[in-house]
Amino acid sequence: MDNLQFKSNEFLGSAFSPTNEKQHLVTLSGEGDWCVILWQWEAFKMLAKIDLNVAPEPAETKLFQISMA
Repeated sequence: MDNLQFKSNEFLGSAFSPTNEKQHLVTLSGEGDWCVILWQWEAFKMLAKIDLNVAPEPAETKLFQISMA
């Protein structure tokens, strides 16, 4: 995947795979690109990236829920 770059200097949240903690990790990056990234934990490899398209001052609150179950 070519588009797995991110600009944020921080992660605001993370969650490990509930069935095998060493398999996958999901992270939420902060200001700079606001995206959710799925990692292959043991190889520290990005598998997917979802851009959340959050405006600098959003007019409405958005709620996102990601489940690894």
